[in-house]
Amino acid sequence: MQKLTKAQLSFLHSLNNKSQKIAVIMTTEENEIMLSSPEQILLAVIENFDGVIYTLDHNFCLTAFNSEFRKEIQNIFGQQIEIGDSVLQPLLEKHEADVPRWKEFYGRGLKGERFRFERKIEYISPASYWDFSFTPIMFQEQILGVACHVRNITEERKKELEHKQAQELFKLIAENPLLGIVWATPEGNMINANDTFCKILESTIEDLREIYYGDYTFAEDL
Repeated sequence: MQKLTKAQLSFLHSLNNKSQKIAVIMTTEENEIMLSSPEQILLAVIENFDGVIYTLDHNFCLTAFNSEFRKEIQNIFGQQIEIGDSVLQPLLEKHEADVPRWKEFYGRGLKGERFRFERKIEYISPASYWDFSFTPIMFQEQILGVACHVRNITEERKKELEHKQAQELFKLIAENPLLGIVWATPEGNMINANDTFCKILESTIEDLREIYYGDYTFAEDL
């Protein structure tokens, strides 16, 4: 029978704490799980997570990862990576200047800190935005490694930027002192207007809400 290591066991427990369903399995006195194929169970669990997930030991070596992690490493760095490899190796070969920063991030997790941040990766073409989450893998108050969860949030940030730009453009137009702007329902009832429009009609917004928009425009424009 094969065994899950303490690090893998603790990682499974941390996933279970996030409301992920895993199989109920027997443990030994050494707190290691006895299974016929533990690697397949661990892989099945992490493959259910959205995005990239991988775990490291204190030497920054990979102890587990899902297929999304392998795919992203291939897409970004053009490299294959395996369990036991250093997670820093792709960076050393392609973007060595970024290695100290990532050592710091992983080191924080390996010291017991749980944290999250967003980062724009500009050496990917086109540049993209990613959400990183680091969780220490604990066992009996001992830190055995760190679990890293990563999501590509580029589309979310693009939509937020487009929405912000649309709001700024709308505000610029609405506050233009040369343009009278009014908001109306499909039925033609005015619901809001800028100051210029109110001045043109010599009315307040409250007065305009009682007015039918069709009284001030041509029927074919409604």
